[in-house]
Amino acid sequence: MKRVYFVRHGETTYNVERLVQDGSPLLTDRGQRQALQVAQRVNNLDFTNLVVSDYERTKQTAAPLVEATKHAPVYTPLFREIRRPSEFFHTPRASEPVQEFMDKNFASFVTDPDWHHSDEESFNDSLARAHEALAYLESLDGDTVVISHGHFIRLLVALVATSRKLDGATWQNMNGSFFSTNTGITTLTYNEENKDWQILTFNDHAHFAE
Repeated sequence: MKRVYFVRHGETTYNVERLVQDGSPLLTDRGQRQALQVAQRVNNLDFTNLVVSDYERTKQTAAPLVEATKHAPVYTPLFREIRRPSEFFHTPRASEPVQEFMDKNFASFVTDPDWHHSDEESFNDSLARAHEALAYLESLDGDTVVISHGHFIRLLVALVATSRKLDGATWQNMNGSFFSTNTGITTLTYNEENKDWQILTFNDHAHFAE
């Protein structure tokens, strides 16, 4: 039995400003403090692998943990956030064009899971990447810490919750019903004998307790 600890990145400037993010936004001062807090907690875990999305905010979140543990991180696009259309990057999430896209994207989970507005990931694109991510984690020896992104972590959790049978209709019902905090920790277990994933904890942020 091995464990995978998913850590959402710290707060970014775009989280505060509510803008559509690409890979460039950086952590706020608060996000930097969150990264230090979660590093202190994760440093107490016995893990073998450190896997990090190759976006700037996840690299920054990983930095205190790398310094504390001396683990050599593997930076990979496999655990990036689900991609939105590039024409919306750096624009307000509440803007009419973005909201119109989000509504069409949500409907497409059922009506056409391969639908694209432009250069974003469709539901089937992101789902295929989630399957690939789980397979990659299965291939690693020992426990793993993954520093990734809120939406993608939730998709992975939903995939595990449905025994890897997630479809668009189920994701429609699930995706708005649970939320991950910046640097919240979600723990999954993988039974190598049964080839079975299970959810142990979701969005644990006890490291913020005073």
